[in-house]
Amino acid sequence: WNYRTSHEIIGSLGAGENYQIEIVVHYGYGTHLGKDVYCKQQCQPDFDDIRFTDDDGHTLLDYWTESVYESDNATFWIEVKDDLDFDTTIHMYYGNTTVSSLSNGTATFIFFDDYENNNLDRWDETTGAGFSCATDQVVHGTYALKFQSTPGADIMKNLTETGEPLTHDFMVHSWVRDDNQIRGGHAPLVKSQSQFWVYACRGYNSQFSYLQDAANYVPWPQNSVGGSDEWFEINVGLSMSTDVMRAWKNEFYMGEIGLIAANGASVPDDLFQIGYGQQSSYVTWWDDTYVRKWIVNEPAHGAWDEISTVNWHHSCSDTTGFVYNDTWNMNWMAWD
Repeated sequence: WNYRTSHEIIGSLGAGENYQIEIVVHYGYGTHLGKDVYCKQQCQPDFDDIRFTDDDGHTLLDYWTESVYESDNATFWIEVKDDLDFDTTIHMYYGNTTVSSLSNGTATFIFFDDYENNNLDRWDETTGAGFSCATDQVVHGTYALKFQSTPGADIMKNLTETGEPLTHDFMVHSWVRDDNQIRGGHAPLVKSQSQFWVYACRGYNSQFSYLQDAANYVPWPQNSVGGSDEWFEINVGLSMSTDVMRAWKNEFYMGEIGLIAANGASVPDDLFQIGYGQQSSYVTWWDDTYVRKWIVNEPAHGAWDEISTVNWHHSCSDTTGFVYNDTWNMNWMAWD
């Protein structure tokens, strides 16, 4: 790897370790700012040579490449191992014409399924029938999750870390598409261990809505207009620590509601399942499902250093060990 730039992440109390951050890497020229960094045409046009390391400059960080527009830009999600209650620095390496991507969504997120394995093995339970991996409508790749059957079905995933139920705040990401959003699918829905349902976001009467009192769907406060036969990117953050839920549609903020309003009762601190459901006979598709760590006041992007010329040697894709030497700003790396 011939080039490196460093980036400060400004910490926020409550973020903790293993927090996922988004970085957009541009192939061409520009001014580094926020989550955007520019490689001056010194990386591969398909961005396969992009690597991220910890503040030590040699410990590789897990990442997932969300999207690639060749010779233009690519969006990456990186899992930062350091405690982001405090400021930290990560490094980005590039400038290697012979390597392939190490993108790995499963290693990066709490839960991940882009459906490219053409099965639903990553999910824990299914009620009803009609869920499958399909190719007729997708956002990225070849496959998406599709529901087409009788109403009243759902598919759920237990949220755990190291075998224990998830206890911290989190965000659920999904793309969703309905053939008829008068009665669209849930994207997502959340269930607690005590069977408390939070209908976090559903296409209903052509608006993205939440369930207010176990009977009535209410549009999110702003930017809630949806539509049929169109993909929408939905992000829903659930904060048990502050008892609020926030949502975004196509990166536009839809507002904040109290978790107590989502189903007319207090939400217990044991939310542990996320999933999708459909209560009508219409068709719904979902793509790029992932769950990441999230807090209301997220860590922020700080300064970027100017690009520096280095020589960083990565001998193979296995990262079980390293040999490191730093002489006259020339960095030689090898993994055994």
